[in-house]
Amino acid sequence: MAEGLRERNKREKLERAKQAARELFARQGFEATTIRQIAEHAGIGLGTLYSYVQTKHELLDLVFLDEWGRVEDASYASLPEEASLVEALLHVFGTMMDHYARDPAMSRLFVRETLFPGGGDMGPRMERGLRVLQRLCGLVERAQRQGEVDPDVAPVTAASNAFGLYLFHVSTWLSGMRGLEDTRSALRDSLELQLRGLRPASPRSRKSRT
Repeated sequence: MAEGLRERNKREKLERAKQAARELFARQGFEATTIRQIAEHAGIGLGTLYSYVQTKHELLDLVFLDEWGRVEDASYASLPEEASLVEALLHVFGTMMDHYARDPAMSRLFVRETLFPGGGDMGPRMERGLRVLQRLCGLVERAQRQGEVDPDVAPVTAASNAFGLYLFHVSTWLSGMRGLEDTRSALRDSLELQLRGLRPASPRSRKSRT
């Protein structure tokens, strides 16, 4: 069914609001930007903007969650079928980091608001977070079928641990404490350690490596 004039007009105004929000957040910062300024910059009425969103936090979600979802979908679509668990995780997380690298300042804002939300409807963020974990669980379950991960491991626990490591390293990178390539290397080390565990190798295993 073709898009009606009213629906197209609404979609175009919302896109203008999202673009205006992105520009103002980048220019003057998230905290200094008001939803009234966003409406004026987009050339739409304040009441119209409030019919779409109630807060600038919700606009931030609209700006990033759609983009994030498309990038995430692309990362799984291009995932090599025979990749090990670590390589699969690095592929997915690396695609996200490449996307963040295009606009580090805005990405820093999004990650901060995701980890420490200052307001807005938490529903979309929680829904996205659950989707992320579900997909990561799928990678763990695939590794279990391939004999790479103990079948007794709870996939959701392993997925949560992997995502926590990713968030830590991404936050370190976006805060300026480490470069992107060093962050990729550190993330690989962390994921490999997670898969290997902290227990010492058995005497037989140590002997076979010497």
